[in-house]
Amino acid sequence: MSRNLKAALGWTLWQLVARPRSQPPCGLVVDDEIAKASGEDLRDIRSELRALSAAGIPPDTDLGRPNFDRIPYKCSGSHSKSTFYVLKAKPSGWRLYFVADAVHNQIIFLYVVNKKRTPRNTEDYDVCCNRLEKLNTLIAESTACVAPLPDILVS
Repeated sequence: MSRNLKAALGWTLWQLVARPRSQPPCGLVVDDEIAKASGEDLRDIRSELRALSAAGIPPDTDLGRPNFDRIPYKCSGSHSKSTFYVLKAKPSGWRLYFVADAVHNQIIFLYVVNKKRTPRNTEDYDVCCNRLEKLNTLIAESTACVAPLPDILVS
């Protein structure tokens, strides 16, 4: 039986489409970066994504133990903190930044980076803030702006 995250029970995993109005839509935040990953890195990422999809946020540790950090961060111009999460696909250096919608059991990836030797910094969160603002604007406009993760990560 194929292990397919799309068919798994639990949380659904999406990625932001940065330019949803172009034809075809482009700027898929996971697809565009993950193309640089090696086979071993992809294995590490798939493993963490499976755990995340099963366990959710906050994680049900009976279903999975994803390796992530919860980061409250006050975006520029915001009156309150946003909660970002960073999924760490170890031992590779890939870090997948996302937001979680507990009401709909959805996780939306906003930013992906390979930072094996470089520590996280506020620039990473600023990118997430900008993309979260874009996501919220597109949702408010009723513009389809999320897409499934690439098949290489979910099948």
